[in-house]
Amino acid sequence: MRRIVYISAALMFIFSVSTAWAKSGPDWIGGSSKKYPEPRYFIGLGSTPLDKGGKGQQMEWAGDSARAEIAKTIRSEVKVTTRSERAVGGASGAKSTQTDVVTATAKQVLDGVEIKEYYKDKKDRILYALAVLDRYEASKNLEKRAQRIKQDLASEVDAAGDARDKGRQLSVISHYDRALAMAGEITQIEELLSILKPGGAYSLMEAPYHESTLREAIRRTREQIRFTVAIEGPAAKVRGYVINGLNRAGYVTTAAGEKTYELKGVTDVTYKGSIDMGKDMIMQIYQADLDLAIFDPASGEEVSTLTWSASANAKSEAMAEKSAVRALGEYVERTIAEKMGNLL
Repeated sequence: MRRIVYISAALMFIFSVSTAWAKSGPDWIGGSSKKYPEPRYFIGLGSTPLDKGGKGQQMEWAGDSARAEIAKTIRSEVKVTTRSERAVGGASGAKSTQTDVVTATAKQVLDGVEIKEYYKDKKDRILYALAVLDRYEASKNLEKRAQRIKQDLASEVDAAGDARDKGRQLSVISHYDRALAMAGEITQIEELLSILKPGGAYSLMEAPYHESTLREAIRRTREQIRFTVAIEGPAAKVRGYVINGLNRAGYVTTAAGEKTYELKGVTDVTYKGSIDMGKDMIMQIYQADLDLAIFDPASGEEVSTLTWSASANAKSEAMAEKSAVRALGEYVERTIAEKMGNLL
């Protein structure tokens, strides 16, 4: 009987200690919070040892750790959402989205994360931090941002129409390219809203402003444009790279068309010096340049100029010069479509 009393007393003591310890720590240590309940809030729990750094550093480290937990939640949800969309849409209709990282838009959402509480576990020597994201407030801010972007997007589409009426087809593409970038950002906002406001997919865009519609408008406009390409100078071989870059982007560089532009390029190749690599190895350095002027034959207007430069080195001057011309050509081929898209 006495043994039973001792055991009961011991159990009651252990229970009272564990209850007191549980009450001494906040509920969010366990991963949920009555003060910041789901689904209104995302919460993140971060921690750092009390044995490293000063108090300010510890608070910063624990806070960063807590914010990172919310970022992981959003990153994970974006991936799941996108995989689902692609499974439904099929490979040919897959949406172009960034899912491997928290995008710039998602990072703006994370700016709304606040560190609400800290808790110091003196027994285990750990500082805990609670990060909180108000999903309702974050959604409101995203929707406001989307509306501002939509207004700018509509302005770019209108400007593309005005440029088309004036026969400035390259400007048409530039305005559509800008609109396409804005449509992509709104697509990201839609994905984030579907996470922050569960209950269904969100569509903030009207059909004329969809990414697919804008891409088709760019494709059709490029097909209407024709280029004649004339390159002179010691790096004249870059002409082939210019044509390849334009063709890959959907432009046509043969025959007459609805709108023709003349591309006239001047090249140069210059010796830039040498590098002593040691062990009797001297590398010769050459630079190749292209200045490309774009003319509208109908008006006689010079629309714009584009420039490129590239360098290369080799053991002999002849090989270095040849390599510089090749590097220039590859650079032009990769970037000419993008540069064309920035002409207004």
